[in-house]
Amino acid sequence: MSSLKRIISGTISGLVRNFSNIIIHILSLPIYLTFWSIKLYGVWILLLTVVSILKVPLYSYREYLGNEFLKLGKKNKKKISKILYGSTIIMFLYGTILIFLLILILNQTDFLYYFTIDEALINDVRNALILLFILEIVGFVVSLFNHALYPFHYYPKINWISLIITIVVPISQILTVVLGFGLIELSIITFLIVVSLNILFFIYILTLIKIEKINYIKFYFLKNLNHLKKSSFLMLGHFIIIFKNQGVRLILVPFLGSVQMITYVAMKTASNIMSQLFSSFANSFLVEFIDYINEKNDRAYIYSYTMLYIIFILIIIPFAFFFQIAAPVVFEIWTRDKIIFDPILFASMTGSFLIMIFYYPASIILQGKNLYKQSLVISIFVSISFVLILLLMLDYYLIRGAGYTLIIIEILTGIFYFYYSYKWLDKNFIRFNFNIIILTLLDLLISIIFIFIISLNKINTYYVINLFVIFKIFSALFFFKLLPKKIKHKILKLNINA
Repeated sequence: MSSLKRIISGTISGLVRNFSNIIIHILSLPIYLTFWSIKLYGVWILLLTVVSILKVPLYSYREYLGNEFLKLGKKNKKKISKILYGSTIIMFLYGTILIFLLILILNQTDFLYYFTIDEALINDVRNALILLFILEIVGFVVSLFNHALYPFHYYPKINWISLIITIVVPISQILTVVLGFGLIELSIITFLIVVSLNILFFIYILTLIKIEKINYIKFYFLKNLNHLKKSSFLMLGHFIIIFKNQGVRLILVPFLGSVQMITYVAMKTASNIMSQLFSSFANSFLVEFIDYINEKNDRAYIYSYTMLYIIFILIIIPFAFFFQIAAPVVFEIWTRDKIIFDPILFASMTGSFLIMIFYYPASIILQGKNLYKQSLVISIFVSISFVLILLLMLDYYLIRGAGYTLIIIEILTGIFYFYYSYKWLDKNFIRFNFNIIILTLLDLLISIIFIFIISLNKINTYYVINLFVIFKIFSALFFFKLLPKKIKHKILKLNINA
């Protein structure tokens, strides 16, 4: 299978996965709010948020190893084997230590009382937290073997099969709520279903491991501990990503209350529709992109990120703009008019998402080549900035301040990523085409201004839409004019063949 076909297959499977996720999320919110109180639903969201933050050390370790597998490539099976089996034992021991620490914190401190959880729910939340965290450890051990297969181009196939977990788990959760069960029952059922599916998935993964002859050699326990040490450099960065996406809820609860937190979560969920659609393409793109760099294939490398920016300008940004117009009506129906839509907050979330896509080609160079020290520098600066800016913005702008913070942080993050990726490319490969980068940036900035204008609703929507469409046509034509001749020829050839 060619790289283009693998990207297309991986993208389609990702689209199906994320589209299913979107539909399930859209259906689940009104169901939860029908059978549970908004406060109980808020506790469930809070529980999932805490779990997502607690699992960051394991996630960082798994991501570091996944990037290491990609960096080694399919020609280094023995090196992959040496890392895989020893790291599995370390992952299990690491998870066990974290569970022990979690139980200690929950039983010896007032950690849960900080979130003003109802006294009657404290024990249920404590037990649910432990169950869901054990579940994460099981998932990470399985996914470690899954990631070891990515250099062998199994990503599309594995992604299709893992759709079963993506669809079955949330549907079973919805049915549990509809049947009248509470928090702890929902957690137990989630645990049983996910563990069962992961066991079946793991059996299938092991058959692929045998086919590729990624055989056990030794555990190399001490050598693999070095990978755990290096993954700690990524940990802070992942904490920030999780905190930006979910952890901000932990600050919103004591500052603005659980109802405002649910408002933010609902708005972020709607905004994440675009993010999930993009991730369908991004995950398969990452595997092939790093492969081009490993093989020093400069033509394929330039063509790949140029095509990403063409998709960004012609599809993603227009979709984000028109989604901003439709969002208020969709949101009102979706939440059954129980949560107030804030167009400025939503526009801020949309803007931050678009900025993240813009610097994506730079970020995956640091990710794919495991430049963990540079990632650490970015993480330290961004983490301090994020907390300070968020607290300041919440004080002045309340919930909208969270949205403004996201935009500022994504701008700072993008500057760092481009700086470090440019330095690495200049030394080891080839430079970015800055004409393409600058034009894409201008298109992005003007498009974000249009998104905020449409959200303010002070100018006739019809005029704004017409101006936006005219701007996008001229921007696309100018972008195509700036493209290198070889890329123009390849794009035209692709259209002719299509």
